[in-house]
Amino acid sequence: MKAKKYLSYLAAAVVVYWVITNPETGADLVRRAAGLFGDAAVALSVFVNALI
Repeated sequence: MKAKKYLSYLAAAVVVYWVITNPETGADLVRRAAGLFGDAAVALSVFVNALI
């Protein structure tokens, strides 16, 4: 159980280091993730409106 916890911390540290050393790439990743969430929200609203 402790190994899983430490691996999670290590993965988070690697991601933080990667974003700090490559801010443009990190910003692009955040933009893409936000776009995916936005697309999912639009699809969900279309689905709910179709039910009404």
